[in-house]
Amino acid sequence: MGTDFERGTEMKYATLPGWDFAFNLMDEAHIMIGGCTGSGKSTMLADLLFTLTAYNPDYQKLILIDLKRVELIDWVEFPHTLKCVTEPDEVNGTLDCLIDEMERRYQEMARLHQKKSERYTIHLVIDELAEVLRVRGALDRIDKLMRLGRASGIHLILATQAVHRGQGGIPGMIWQNVSCRIGLRCTTAIESRQVIGVKGCESLPRYGECYIQNADGLQLQSVPLTTEQMIQERLQWYKTDGSFRQVG
Repeated sequence: MGTDFERGTEMKYATLPGWDFAFNLMDEAHIMIGGCTGSGKSTMLADLLFTLTAYNPDYQKLILIDLKRVELIDWVEFPHTLKCVTEPDEVNGTLDCLIDEMERRYQEMARLHQKKSERYTIHLVIDELAEVLRVRGALDRIDKLMRLGRASGIHLILATQAVHRGQGGIPGMIWQNVSCRIGLRCTTAIESRQVIGVKGCESLPRYGECYIQNADGLQLQSVPLTTEQMIQERLQWYKTDGSFRQVG
């Protein structure tokens, strides 16, 4: 990825195909996906990434952190992807690079008297956040990006099965900066409250439904299935077509 980013422009309105309501990713500062093992976090991540990769890669960039090396592999070859981190010793360097970019954008915004960056959007996608937070120093870096990233066009999408707070879980400083919480099946009502603030996720079916808690309130939502075939067909389109059009 390097220490600099080429210039781009702001991304357009992004909604998830097949969803019952208009869920604009660009309205959300940061998104947290929480649920127990096998609840469909991979499917939810695929839905969000499928939406983001429908847009011109000049406008939308991705940085992926996947220490398990398997959850985000399908998205590595997309032109949107700047970097995919699979080794713990690469985590802090990548986060530092993104923080440097964020600070450059704030300097530019101050010089141009802007309240929001006009450069392209970057989504940092982290699978299994709890594992990443085991890396010494990662918590403070992620916290800084969550507190300051939105105006500079940097957003985080985080997924975890360690939905509890405290030791071994996700610290409160992370949860308080999440503007959108997506709750999948949880083991207990206590875990549900950690994710969406109320009970309910413990009663969800194992697959296919979620609760979304954001500024619009709490909504029960069916989860569409983004298949491997859909992902590969889109990737092949990018590899074979030289001009951009918005893809379905």
